[in-house]
Amino acid sequence: MDENARPAFYQALLQEHILMVLAPDENVGTGEVQLTEGQQIQLQVLQDGRLPIFTSEARLSDGGMDASTIAWTPIPGQAFFAMTQGQDCVLNPFSPAGKLLPAAEIQALLTGQLTQGGGLPSDAQVTLSAPELPEGLAGSLAQFGAENADIKAIYVAQMQLVGDDSQPPRLLLGFDTISHDPSLCSSSAPPSKAAPARSSTSI
Repeated sequence: MDENARPAFYQALLQEHILMVLAPDENVGTGEVQLTEGQQIQLQVLQDGRLPIFTSEARLSDGGMDASTIAWTPIPGQAFFAMTQGQDCVLNPFSPAGKLLPAAEIQALLTGQLTQGGGLPSDAQVTLSAPELPEGLAGSLAQFGAENADIKAIYVAQMQLVGDDSQPPRLLLGFDTISHDPSLCSSSAPPSKAAPARSSTSI
């Protein structure tokens, strides 16, 4: 993503409605669900423990998914993120252009750190270190590399802005490929798969 476009992206993510996915429930049904105040709900959780959210109804069908089996409801982004603080999320998980939203990044979003323009100053310094990988990421990367003959190696690092602990560390992925084709990751990334819900909340 263009660094100059990031503040506008995060601002839209807060202000616009997103679609949150509900766990399968015979009392809820499928498709768009109208919730009532105080209603107890369970949110769908992916196999990697993240909460899936979508920017539009069309994105529910990405990756060949059958959207007719999904129960969803629109909610303002800011309300959703405030309600699910501490949870990792993924935006449009079935799309090649999906985006991971770690809990720390969401917290920074809610406190306004990501909606300010300007990017990093020219003299900014960062440190790179070996990260503690989120659960399941190592296996997913290994599988992704094994399924793509063009990938020779995958490198992972954690980046932290020196002297500014208010900014969450960033997880960086580097791909050493034979063809050096930058579109490889966006065109070949396997979609996440849904698992039984493990998160509940009320509106």
